[in-house]
Amino acid sequence: MINKITSWIEEEETITREDIETRLDELGIDAEKVLEGKTETLVDIIKYTYIDQSGWNITDMLNVVIGQGQNAYTPLQMANYASIFANGGYRNKVSVIKEVKSHDNTRVLLKNEPVRNRLDLNNYENLKHIGEGMNMASHFGSLQLVFGNFPIEVALKTGTAEREGINPTTNKGFDDYSWMVAFAPFDNPKIAIASLLYQAGSGSNNAAIVREIVGEYLKLEPKADQNTDEIKVPEGERVE
Repeated sequence: MINKITSWIEEEETITREDIETRLDELGIDAEKVLEGKTETLVDIIKYTYIDQSGWNITDMLNVVIGQGQNAYTPLQMANYASIFANGGYRNKVSVIKEVKSHDNTRVLLKNEPVRNRLDLNNYENLKHIGEGMNMASHFGSLQLVFGNFPIEVALKTGTAEREGINPTTNKGFDDYSWMVAFAPFDNPKIAIASLLYQAGSGSNNAAIVREIVGEYLKLEPKADQNTDEIKVPEGERVE
């Protein structure tokens, strides 16, 4: 069985995630199973951890450095990633589930406690420089039109992702996926965000959505007679 799966590495064209999932099903293996101690599904581990990395070379390294190449991340993972630049290098254990209670809500059956570890970096000052670059991005090009008059400073990074395969609706290739990660306020972060728009083109197309999320979270909606320049950001804890 293992030899069969590893043989997929030798195929002339890199096998897609969908093909791996189909083949695992044919082998009687649950492709979406999460192995003990892991957070990814079996099909994702085979595709992105093993097969895609089996021929790793310097060009792949350069691709990763500039945000290219084969990657698979969830919006939650990307929001957690953005928070690292906001909180000084701490990576959080994140989950969409806070707790699970019994059917009558009298007992807590599962509770996800906060767990955070600081990344081992040579120079944590570099996180500050990256954050400053992300803040500068909000003042560039079309993003300036969205955030130029916003009452607080936002740090962000756009992303335009290609999706392989054929769209079953159009029978053509998929349009680009639009990504954006952000944290705000830049000088005292309280929220980290990841926004993903399917087949929406440039990552900058997320700008208005991210702006509204920040505004709603920080309660920045001005009163009818209030100038937006006078809006005060409420006190609160930093992004942890």
